[in-house]
Amino acid sequence: MNPALLHKRDSPRLDSVRCRADLGRAQRVVIKAGTSTIVDSDGYPSLRRISQIAEDVCAIRRAGREVIFVSSGAVGVGRNTLRRQAILGSSAFDRLHRTEERAPIGPNVLAAAGSASLMTLYQTLFSQLDTTVSELLLTKHDFETADRKENLSNALDNLLLHGIVPIVNENDAVTAGSRKSGDPFNDNDGLAALVASQMNADLMILLTDVDGLYDRPPSEPSARLIPTYPGEAAFASIQFGAKSSVGRGGMQAKIEAAMRAIDWGVPAVMVTNGAKPGAIQSVFNGTMSGTLFVEDPTPILEHEKANDVGLAVAQAHQCRDASRPLVDLTEGAANMSLLVVDAACHASDPPRDAHARVTHAR
Repeated sequence: MNPALLHKRDSPRLDSVRCRADLGRAQRVVIKAGTSTIVDSDGYPSLRRISQIAEDVCAIRRAGREVIFVSSGAVGVGRNTLRRQAILGSSAFDRLHRTEERAPIGPNVLAAAGSASLMTLYQTLFSQLDTTVSELLLTKHDFETADRKENLSNALDNLLLHGIVPIVNENDAVTAGSRKSGDPFNDNDGLAALVASQMNADLMILLTDVDGLYDRPPSEPSARLIPTYPGEAAFASIQFGAKSSVGRGGMQAKIEAAMRAIDWGVPAVMVTNGAKPGAIQSVFNGTMSGTLFVEDPTPILEHEKANDVGLAVAQAHQCRDASRPLVDLTEGAANMSLLVVDAACHASDPPRDAHARVTHAR
C-alpha cells in the first residue's frame, strides 16, 4: 500500500517496536475477534468471552486509546437465530411429523439474521459500561477507490473523535459466495489488516481460540508456542492443523493478514487467545503471551534469548540452594526424604508439601 494513502491522525504514532513493553505506547488499536472467540461450539454467543472483550475495550479506552473493533460471528449467531425461529414458527405436530427436508439456508441469510442479533448484544453490553458503539458493514468496493477509502476514514475518524467504538464486519449478506482470489480481503483477518493500515493504526490484535502461533498443531504434545514470528522464512516449517469448525480463516490466514499489515505500515500485530481473561490488556502490559509480529524481529528475538538464559541461570541457582539442606541429612533422614519424594510423585503431591515433610524428616 502506498504510504501516501495512509490516513493522517492527530495522536502520536508508535514508530517502532523493539520489545513488548513498547506496545504500551500504542494509541490507535484495531482488535479483531474471530468466530471461534465470539461463538461457542454449540452455536450460541459466548457471553463470557464477549463481555470480557467489552470490558477490556472500555478499559483501554479509559486509558486514552482509540479502538476499532472488527467482529466476526454474524453467520454463527445467525445460524442459532434461525434455528430458534424455525422452532417458534412451527407447531408441535409439524416438528414431530415433518418428513420433507427444509431448503438449506445460505450464509448470506445467516449473516443478515445474525448481524442484527450480534449488534443488539454488543449494544447491551457496551451500554452497561457507558460506551456507545456503531456498526459498519464493509465490502471490497470500500477499498478499491480513493473516494470510498476517504469516506470510510472520515467516518471512522469522526466516530473515534466522539468517543464511539466502531464495530466493523464484512457485509456477508451481499458478498457471500462472490469472493475471488484477487479481492482486497477474503476474511475478517484480511479486513482487519486493511482497516488497520487505512487508519494508520499502531497495533492490530487478532483474538483466536489458541494461545498464539505454534510450530505444529497445538493439539500435539510436542507443539511449541512461537512468541515472536521470526520472519517469512519460518512459514514453510510451520505445520498447520485443521481450521475451527465455526470460522472461515484459520491460523494460516492470520499469519498472512499479520504480514500484510506489517508490509502496509502497521508497526505491530499480536495473535493471542481471546478466551483468556484480560487477554487484550495483557498485550499493553508487555506480558509474554501470544505471538508478536513486527517488521524487524531481531531485537525482540535477542531480548527473548537473553531472558531465556537468565531464567535458566535463576532456576539453576534455585535448584542449588534447595539441595543444600539435603547434604546435612543423616542417613536415616535421607532415606526418609527419598520415600517422601517417591510418594509425592505417585500421589501428585504439591512440591511445597513434600518439601515440608523432607524438612521435618531432618
